Amino acid sequence: MKYLQDYAEQKGLGKYKLALVAQLHTENGAWSEKRRGDGGCSVGLSQLNICARRSIRNHPKLFNWKWQIEVFVDEIKANFDKYGNIERAQLGWNNPRAMRNNLQKNYTKKINKMKEIFSEEYYKF
Repeated sequence: MKYLQDYAEQKGLGKYKLALVAQLHTENGAWSEKRRGDGGCSVGLSQLNICARRSIRNHPKLFNWKWQIEVFVDEIKANFDKYGNIERAQLGWNNPRAMRNNLQKNYTKKINKMKEIFSEEYYKF
């Protein structure tokens, strides 16, 4: 959690640390870097879609939690720079095609509910 916060701060997303923690928990409530989902296509803390990102499917650090966080934050940052707001950046992580068509409102609702659970006071964001 601390590494995610520090890396997000370093990448200029410090204002959105709570949203990123909530998103990771929405993606992988088990907090396991080895967890697989979506029929084996999604891997790790952020449920990185290795079927859509074939170039990293066999990456040597695929199951390294720090690398997973860095890939997650880097892509959220790129999406944020492209789309201009954190919700669209997060939707772009989850499903870029659906985000472009504005079809993923439930994903945003799940993240927002998780943000309520992870109060800023508790995590000292």
